[in-house]
Amino acid sequence: MKIGSTLQILSLEMGLGCNLAPLHPQCPNGLGSARYADLPKDIYLTDPVIVDVVRTFYSDFDFRGWVNFSFYNEPTLELARLFRLVDAVRVVAPEVKFMLLTNGTLLPADLTPFKVFDWIGVTDYGHEQTPNPERLLALYDTVGMGHYTPEPRGVFVHTAKLDRRMRGLGVDRSDAPCVYPFKDLTIDFYGNAHLCCFDWRGQANLGNVLLDSIPVVLKRWEAVMRSISGQKMTPDAPESCRRCQAVRFQKVDSLDMRAKRAAEEWLGGHHA
Repeated sequence: MKIGSTLQILSLEMGLGCNLAPLHPQCPNGLGSARYADLPKDIYLTDPVIVDVVRTFYSDFDFRGWVNFSFYNEPTLELARLFRLVDAVRVVAPEVKFMLLTNGTLLPADLTPFKVFDWIGVTDYGHEQTPNPERLLALYDTVGMGHYTPEPRGVFVHTAKLDRRMRGLGVDRSDAPCVYPFKDLTIDFYGNAHLCCFDWRGQANLGNVLLDSIPVVLKRWEAVMRSISGQKMTPDAPESCRRCQAVRFQKVDSLDMRAKRAAEEWLGGHHA
């Protein structure tokens, strides 16, 4: 089994900006470049680089899940580029599905191009940050109302409450495992790999796909997964995992059923 087959989402942060950042002090995006802490910031994900990263995950590591173009950015700030990337990635990875995660406040009048997405998740932050209801209805008409058969398809709108992820690490919780990283491997704007969205500073130290190569990053990812996904975490698990305040992730998500089955097979082989 190639490790890419266990991943449900491959997220690539196509930009840095978010139009709601000034209103969300609890979001890492508001920190600007400081949110990358001591991670490399000398190079970044150009369009050809993004396409090549997906091609490598797809061709060399059997990734067949969802491709997403956000981390803590708002992808609809660059709509023309977003649709170009979808078209380019589809050429090199024809079996992947495309996901858009957005705050929905910048939806244009013409929503026809959004048909390229299999799943659109709209986060409604309420009050003046609520997406235009007429645009949402038009988006439903264009892409389809969200449903599971058994995987998600269509447009899903959910209300949001910003959490405490910026408050730092909590008490030791290493007596419980975590399998959340199977859901989403994120490559930030500068090429740094993140174990999950809670590891927004990259403290798990997976490396950089542009400086260390994708095979090196995936080797480190697999080593970390071995350390955190057993009955309890091992002593060499990253401190950011051992003291993570998100404690609910002991089951593999089912966003992509093929990846879920592969992840469960991987877990059975490493923790039998």
